[in-house]
Amino acid sequence: MNRPMTRRWWFAALLGLLAIGERPSPGQGPTDRVPAPISSAFDPRIEPVRLAAASWESKQGPERSVVDQVCLVPDLPTFLQAVASWDQGHYFPVLFDDIETSFRFIRAFRPARIVRLPRASAPIPASKLWDRAIEAVGASWAIESALKPERPRGDTTPKLLGPTPPGVVISQPTAPMLAGAVALAAGRFQPLLRLDSAERFADALTLSQADLFARAVARRVGEVAPKYEGFGDDCDFLTIAGDYPYRYQDPKAGLNALDDRLGRQPGTDRRWAFAGRLVGDATLSTYRAMCSLFLQPDSALLFNTYQEEGIPWSLYAMRTAAQRLGDLLPTSQVSGSPTASLVGWHETFDPSNPFGLLMINSMGGPGIFNIRGSHAFATDIPLGVPSAVLMIHSYSAADPNDPTTIAGRWLANGAFLYYGSIDEPYLDAFRTPALIADLLSLKVPVVAAVRQVPGESRGLPWKLEFLGDPLYRVKSRSGQAPPRVATWDHSAGWPTYAMGLRPVGNYDPDLFAWLLKAALTRSQTSNGGQPVPSADDLAEAALAIRRDRLPKAFQPVFDALATELLLVAKKRGALKSRLVAIPEAERTPAVRRTIEALEGVDFYLAISRNDPAKARSAWLDLLKSSTPDDFKTQAMASTSLLCLASPELDGWRTTLQTALRDHPPASLAELITAELKRVDDLLKKPR
Repeated sequence: MNRPMTRRWWFAALLGLLAIGERPSPGQGPTDRVPAPISSAFDPRIEPVRLAAASWESKQGPERSVVDQVCLVPDLPTFLQAVASWDQGHYFPVLFDDIETSFRFIRAFRPARIVRLPRASAPIPASKLWDRAIEAVGASWAIESALKPERPRGDTTPKLLGPTPPGVVISQPTAPMLAGAVALAAGRFQPLLRLDSAERFADALTLSQADLFARAVARRVGEVAPKYEGFGDDCDFLTIAGDYPYRYQDPKAGLNALDDRLGRQPGTDRRWAFAGRLVGDATLSTYRAMCSLFLQPDSALLFNTYQEEGIPWSLYAMRTAAQRLGDLLPTSQVSGSPTASLVGWHETFDPSNPFGLLMINSMGGPGIFNIRGSHAFATDIPLGVPSAVLMIHSYSAADPNDPTTIAGRWLANGAFLYYGSIDEPYLDAFRTPALIADLLSLKVPVVAAVRQVPGESRGLPWKLEFLGDPLYRVKSRSGQAPPRVATWDHSAGWPTYAMGLRPVGNYDPDLFAWLLKAALTRSQTSNGGQPVPSADDLAEAALAIRRDRLPKAFQPVFDALATELLLVAKKRGALKSRLVAIPEAERTPAVRRTIEALEGVDFYLAISRNDPAKARSAWLDLLKSSTPDDFKTQAMASTSLLCLASPELDGWRTTLQTALRDHPPASLAELITAELKRVDDLLKKPR
C-alpha cells in the first residue's frame, strides 16, 4: 500500500503520465488463502461480540444529567477539583484554558453558559498526585444520601452504583495524559488503575517483553474485576493512558501494535477485551476525553479512493456503508472520478472539515496518502470540528504524536478518535466499511466494530491501533441525548464569562480582551438578552486588532483566536494574510499547520478552476512554506500542466525565475532549473 515518491515520478507527472498503482500489497490479492471477509453483523465469527453488545448497553451506570455549562480551568489541580465536583447524577465538560481545543469543543457542545473555576490554592506535590487523581475519580461518583454523601474509591469498581461499564483506565502518576485518564474514569464509572513501566512510548518491545506487559495489565485488571476472561463479563475494555510502549517487534510479522496484544488469552490469542489508547498532554487528552463523553457527530463522510470494481477493492466500496450509516446520522459519500480526487478532497473540506465521523480508504505511507492519481500529504488534512476518523491505509498511525504523519495531523486538527495502522497491515486486516456501519447501527462501541477477532484474516495480534476512548459509540440521531439541567447548586457561584460592551477607542489590548469573551459567549445558547455579534462582526474585530500592539504574552493567544474567528466566518484569504505576516520565529505549531492547510486549499482550488495565474501565485506561496518538498514538487507538476494547456507559458517562465531567486533547497532548485530550460525551449519554437 506504500509507494514512495521519486524524481522519476516528477518527470512522468510533468508529461501528464502519472498513474499511481492500485495493486494490492502482498496478502491483499484475491488469490491469497485468507478467510473471506465478514459481510454481515450476524456472521458466527463475531457472534460473541454481538451478544456481548447487549450487555454493554445495559451497563451504563447511573443516568447522569449534563449540567448545561462548560468549565474552563487553568491547571491540573483545578481540573481535579472540577471533576471531583461531579456526582453520580450530574456532570459537565471541563477543559483547560486553550483556545484551539476549548473553542472547537464549545462550538460543538453549545452550552448555556461558560464558567471558570478559580485556580486551586497550591500545586500538588508529585508524591501526592496519584492519590489526588484517585480521590477526584471517587468523588465524581458521590452518592447523595440523607446523612452524607458516600464516595467510592476511584481505583475500584463502584458496585454501589449498579451495573457500570465493563472497563478500566490504566495510567501512571507521571503520565502526560493523566488528566484525560481521570476524565474517562470519572465519566464512564471505570476504576483508574496504576501500572508503572520502565519502558516508554518510543520503545519497541521484543515479543517476550510485550507478553510480560500484557500479563501485567491482566493481573492489574484481575485485582478489581475477578471475572474478566470472556466477553460480557466484568472487563471488556481497556483504556491505556500512560507513557507506555506503543509497538513491539514480532519475529515473523515485524512491527505490531502493542495494544492489539492486550486483552487476549495467553496461548490462544482469543480476545477478552478491546484496548484503546489516549494520547496527548493534559490539554489534548482532556479535550479528547470530553469529546468522547459529551459529543456525538452531526454528520458523516465516507471518502473512497479505491476502484469500485474487482476484488478486493469492490469489497471496500462505501455506497452500502453510506446507506446503513444513513439510519444513524446524515451521511455523504464520495467515490469515483472526478469527485474522489485531490481537488475534490479540498472542495469537500473548504474551508474546514464539518463532519464528525469520517471513513476514508486510501494507500500510501506515514505522511502521504494517494487520491486518484495524486499524492496527498498530511498537510492536506483539514482543520475542523471534533471528529472520529477511521482510515484504511498503511502506516498512518506510525506516530500519533507527530503532526507530519496522517494520524498525528488528524489529531492535531481536532480528531478525538482515530483508527489506523502503525505498519503495513495489508488490506484484509481492515473490516469492510459495510460491516463497520452495520455494527455501529447495532450500538456496538466503535473499537469493537472495527477490530477483528480470531477467525478473521488478521484477527490475531496485528498492526492496527485504536486511538481514543474504547467505550465510545455512535448514537442514533433519533436517540435521546442525556438531559441537560440549566442550573446546579454546586457550581452556581462559579464565575461566568459575560460578553460586556465593546470598548470605545482603538486600544488593542482592550479590544482583544473584549473579543475573547465575546467569541466565547457567542457559542452559548443563553446570553442574558444581550445582542450577540455575528461571525462577521467578530471576524472584523479580529482584523481590526494590530498584533504588534499586543503584549508579547497575548500574541500567540490572539493568533489562535483570529484563526478560530476567521475560519468560522469563512474568511480564508484574510486569515492566510494575517498568519503569513507573523514572523517565522513567532509562529506556533498550530499557526504553521494552519498556513500549510490554507495554502494547500488555495492551490488546489486554483487548479480545479483552471486558473493558471492563481495557481502560479499559490505555488510560489507553497515554496516559502513548511510543506514537504514532495508536496511542492507535485504542485509544480500540476501548475506546469495547467500553464502548458493555456496561453500562460510566459507567465510560468516568470514564476519559475522568481522561484529560483528565492533560493529554494538544492533538490527543488534542480527541478525548477530543468523546468525553466524546458519552457525556454518551448518558447523558442514557433507557436
